[in-house]
Formats: sequence, C-alpha cells, structure tokens
Amino acid sequence: MPKPITPDVAVAYTLCPRKAHLLLCTDEQGAPHDYPGILAADQRRNQASYFNGLKQRHGDDPGDGRTLLRPGGGTAPGICPQDIGL
Repeated sequence: MPKPITPDVAVAYTLCPRKAHLLLCTDEQGAPHDYPGILAADQRRNQASYFNGLKQRHGDDPGDGRTLLRPGGGTAPGICPQDIGL
C-alpha cells in the first residue's frame, strides 16, 4: 500500500521534488542533524552565563525572601523576576 501524501510531503515537494519522492518511496530515516543540539547547548551555556552574572552583581540571597529564576525553570534564593524585567 502506498504511503499517504502528508503535509510534510507536500511542503517538501514545493521545495524539492526529489525530497518528496524520497519521503514517499523510502523507509529509511536520515540521521538527525547536529545543529539543533548545538543550538540547545549554546542556549544552556548562555543562560548559565547570564544567571552567574546576575548572581555576581546582586548576590545569591538579598535576605528579603526574593527568588532568582534558575535555568530550567526552578527558583533559587536571589533576585525576584521583577528585578530582571520578567
């Protein structure tokens, strides 16, 4: 039974008919590209650098119960989100 023509195949055909043919007629999956992983690693590194700069500038705990947002969504003693424009 032939594979159905999905939106991914239709978009691929507008960009490159050969790619659409390969999507329809082969069962092989290509290896994922490294670029998304590189972007995610850069994002984590930049976030860590930003939060370390905030900690150095404002300290870890101002003593009034405010919190500092951590990379990954958690909180830690430090700066409240309003102090950093969030």
